[in-house]
Amino acid sequence: MEADATYNKNLVFIDGKSNLIEGSELSLTILSPEGARTGSGDKIRVNPDGTFHAQIENPSQSKSLKNYTLRFIFKPSEYSWENVWKQYGKKGQHTTGNLIEDWADQQQAVLKVPLD
Repeated sequence: MEADATYNKNLVFIDGKSNLIEGSELSLTILSPEGARTGSGDKIRVNPDGTFHAQIENPSQSKSLKNYTLRFIFKPSEYSWENVWKQYGKKGQHTTGNLIEDWADQQQAVLKVPLD
């Protein structure tokens, strides 16, 4: 999974590509320079070709996002689309790759993208 972002004083525009199947849901959050969640975020679905796109509110008072981070989490569950949990497991137990982390009793993929 990879992503790029551009932003203006109001919005952050995100374009990404993954090897996830259609309907996989990503949780997107912008983290402050201190690593705290800013309140700006969204849930986005992966397209049939593995791409994903979003635009969310720029959370910065100064409108600069230097030292902020985009965090994407893919965590399949029993509430995911049926094709998603069949592919990756209801607890992510069939996910593989270098972005996989254990979280509670599940596996999730986490991508962090620094912003300038």
